Amino acid sequence: MIVYYIPILSILFLNYLYNDKLDLIALKGLQYCIIFLAFFIFCGGYMTGSDWRNYELIYNSITINQAFQMPKEQLFYIYMAIFKYAKIEFFPFLIISKAIIFFLLINSIIKISQDDNFALFIFFGYYYFSLFIFVDNPLRFMMALGIVSISFNKIVNNKPFQFIIIIILAALFHISALIMFPVYLIRKINFPKIVLIVLFSVYYIIFSPNVILKILQALYNIFPIFILLMRSYILKMKNLEYNLLSIGLIYNYIIIILIIIYSDEIRAKPNGDFKYAMTIIYFVLFKLGSVVPTISRLNLLFMPFYISSVCSLLKSIQYKKIFEIILIVYISLATYETINQSYVYIPYSNYFLMLGKSEIPYSIRTEFNKKYYYEKYGKMPEDWHEGIDYSQDLLQ
Repeated sequence: MIVYYIPILSILFLNYLYNDKLDLIALKGLQYCIIFLAFFIFCGGYMTGSDWRNYELIYNSITINQAFQMPKEQLFYIYMAIFKYAKIEFFPFLIISKAIIFFLLINSIIKISQDDNFALFIFFGYYYFSLFIFVDNPLRFMMALGIVSISFNKIVNNKPFQFIIIIILAALFHISALIMFPVYLIRKINFPKIVLIVLFSVYYIIFSPNVILKILQALYNIFPIFILLMRSYILKMKNLEYNLLSIGLIYNYIIIILIIIYSDEIRAKPNGDFKYAMTIIYFVLFKLGSVVPTISRLNLLFMPFYISSVCSLLKSIQYKKIFEIILIVYISLATYETINQSYVYIPYSNYFLMLGKSEIPYSIRTEFNKKYYYEKYGKMPEDWHEGIDYSQDLLQ
């Protein structure tokens, strides 16, 4: 587990070195070294992760004709087929893909946060960012996420045609990118602070799976076919272990309220109104995803703005050091708990360290981390949706 904390603690240490008299070029060089170390650790995972098991099978059997015949997200499968026909093995394909997106996101975060090393600490350290994107690795979504990160300056510079092309390309990797189209029209949010605080408070407290299910129950008599088509999504929501008083929801509620209170400092920076608006969207989608798990990843599309706003908040808030310590402790403990309770992250193995050695068969690789989990907890790991009883009543 400690391997994941090497880049996290390294970039945090570098963040404090900026206050010393080290040469700026040397500091930048150290930053690049830590970024490449993070790439090696997060993107080099071998038997870690979850989705690669299915993607490796698809990769080994995909053809160009099959790729073009896919009903949606065809560009991803064409992209995959090109690598296969170039005689590139699955894991080099996977790591090259991760590398492209990793450095796109790093570039986006550095630009939006104005080269704040604490921003990189949040990106590396918070389990839902680098660990989820590159180690657990929802591959199609990851590709779309990286492409979407290129689109933000097209919004700022009012280049709608280029923006549309980028989002269409991203949607051909993962359909969720289409949510960016209405975002183009949102350049700023001008609600008074007190109004936003009240709205978010009501939204965070009232909005829950029970509320959604009651709304769907009311709609069932009007649109029964639509509700039946959503059967799988509704059952996932019914089986969600939702807790309004979870530490994660409380933490994010406090952060958004503080960001609203100190929003003047955020909005005063270059493109500050846009950054603030994107941060608000991040939190709206975060709460929505905590209630409707099928769309829980959407807020990640706005992750660089969340990270930048937290860094701006850290510079503006009173009792900065106390707040900074709370952030570091929460991020570290949340990440520790996530790593420790999932088969996805431990035991850690790295593809780069396996080069030159005989290949481990797929049947062993796919079960390696799961067996470790079984030996540790006495049961096989189960993704949260695998235990759902699909025969139960939808809206009872």
